[in-house]
Order: sequence, then C-alpha cells, then structure tokens
Amino acid sequence: MFVSEKFRKYLPLLEETVEGSVFLDLKNPKLYKKMVRHYANEGVQFYDDANDYGTLVKCLAQDLRQN
Repeated sequence: MFVSEKFRKYLPLLEETVEGSVFLDLKNPKLYKKMVRHYANEGVQFYDDANDYGTLVKCLAQDLRQN
C-alpha cells in the first residue's frame, strides 16, 4: 500500500517533513513511530541511532515522488 493512501490524512505534514520545515519525530512522535513501523515492515533496516530519521525521510521522499 502506498504511503499516500495509508497516511492520506497526514500528507501535508509528511510533505513538510520531506521539505525539512518540520521534524516529524518532534511534531508528531506517534506518527513517526507508525512510519518507522511501516518502513520496517517493508524491509528497511533501522538501527536505533541518529541516522534512522534520515533514512525515514529518504524513504518518505521517494514514496511521495512516486505518487
């Protein structure tokens, strides 16, 4: 399922996250955890470190461009 379908009501916030104007983990920590879980289920490796946020934003940017 596409991110734009699964998280449709959060699209403006997700787009702001990709643009860098919002830090999703600070603005909406629950959504951030859902997004990490979503990408982990898709096979993305998260290592519980500072690079995880960047990894999530890269995956999100790629998914939003595809739609």
